[in-house]
Amino acid sequence: MKSLIIFFIIVIQYTYSNSIKVYSSHSMETLYPLIKEFESNYDCKVEIEVGGTGELVNKVLKEQNQDYPDVFFGGTTLSVAPLNHIIKESHSFSIIPNVLLVNKNIKKDVIIKGYKDLLNPELKGKIAYSNPKVSSSSFEHLVNILYVMKNPWDYIKDLSKNIDYIYLNSSQEVIERVVSGKSVVGLTHEVAAIKALEKNSNLEIIYMEEGVLAQNDGIYILNKNSCTENLTEFLTSYDTQLFSNLLLNRRSIRDDIFFNKKLNVLKNTIFIDSNKFEIVKNRSLWIEKFENISKEISNDSK
Repeated sequence: MKSLIIFFIIVIQYTYSNSIKVYSSHSMETLYPLIKEFESNYDCKVEIEVGGTGELVNKVLKEQNQDYPDVFFGGTTLSVAPLNHIIKESHSFSIIPNVLLVNKNIKKDVIIKGYKDLLNPELKGKIAYSNPKVSSSSFEHLVNILYVMKNPWDYIKDLSKNIDYIYLNSSQEVIERVVSGKSVVGLTHEVAAIKALEKNSNLEIIYMEEGVLAQNDGIYILNKNSCTENLTEFLTSYDTQLFSNLLLNRRSIRDDIFFNKKLNVLKNTIFIDSNKFEIVKNRSLWIEKFENISKEISNDSK
């Protein structure tokens, strides 16, 4: 009987150690081929929960009894910063520049080369931007604005007026509004923009002339075990990075991956040298200030 009990304990431990729970802000279109390939090559089962980065970060922080997922896959180091105290280790998966997505069909003669052009009165109510509190890509744009615009908080006030105080609830809504023609331009990131462009040739991607923030999105390990190590090894491997570059249009973190022609070379683009410590430290303060400005201007307009 004793040996039988020991056997069952070993089986239970083995089963548990070969399954992991993953929270991810990536789309199922991105996740499915990656996880399927991973599971077929490693003795690991993956349970996935998909959602927005901000949504999933908040869910982790509210988990009872520290019942955290093993891995948080997706989101930049800036957007996942609230989890820094429980992240055991992190690894970069791809590089994601901020961009503007434009619907050429309804843009007409409006010139859009960067942030300053979003203050054009002809774009009033036709700009798609989600709340930086719930959308990681919108927070990245907020940081981008703070780094490149002169008197950035005054710019945020003017932008809020031109957005017409309508902030969307997710980054996906930004894409949907631009694709449908409800908005002329949306503030988003390169991966989402290229995905939309592949399905709609009437779209155009703009890399802001004032400067572009390009952050790494990552693989964040909250519980270390053999499967999380295997997953990290798989996602950063040459074959996976090549697949992600060619078929998922993600800029590789590896120097040995050749360039995907769908991705802009960005030779003349100004990249921002951001201070991650400063950004992480001020994240909550900046989001609060952004919301206060939006509420103040919205109230003034009534």
